[in-house]
Amino acid sequence: ILWRIKDGYFRSSEPEVIVVLIGTNNIKEQRNSSRETLEGIQAVVSLIAQESPSSEVLLLGILPCGETPQDQQRIDATAVNAKLSLCDLGDRVHYLDVGSRFLSADGIISSEVMPDYLHLSTKGYEKLADAIEPKVAFLLSIQSNKSNGRIKARSH
Repeated sequence: ILWRIKDGYFRSSEPEVIVVLIGTNNIKEQRNSSRETLEGIQAVVSLIAQESPSSEVLLLGILPCGETPQDQQRIDATAVNAKLSLCDLGDRVHYLDVGSRFLSADGIISSEVMPDYLHLSTKGYEKLADAIEPKVAFLLSIQSNKSNGRIKARSH
C-alpha cells in the first residue's frame, strides 16, 4: 500500500473521504507482530494524509476474524485496535471500530457474514456499509463546510 501511495495513487484525484481498512493480512498467521502491524497502519494513514491533504480519512479498526473470540488472529486484531483507538493520527484522520457488528452476543462470527471467518460475504459488506455510512456522511458534511467556506472567502 505504501508503494502504491508513493507511486502516485492520488496524483489524478483527491477524494473528499478516504476509507482505510487494512491490517488483517499483517496479523494473519502472525506474519507481523501487533506492534509492526500498528506501525504499518500508522505509516499508511500518515502518507495518505500527506499525499491527499484536503481529504478526510476514515480509518476502520481491523475486522474480527476467526470463528471464536479465542482465535489468535482475533486476539491480535483486538490488541491492534485498542492501540489504534488511542493514537493521535492527525485532525483529518477519524478512527472507527465497527467489528462488533459482525459478532453475535457470545462473540462468534456468523458464517452468513464471513463464510471463512475472514472475508466478508455480500451480507457482510452490507453490514459494513451500514456501519460506516453515518460517519462517511458526517465527513462529507465537513468537506461541504470547507468548500462553502472557500467559496465565501473567494467571493469577497
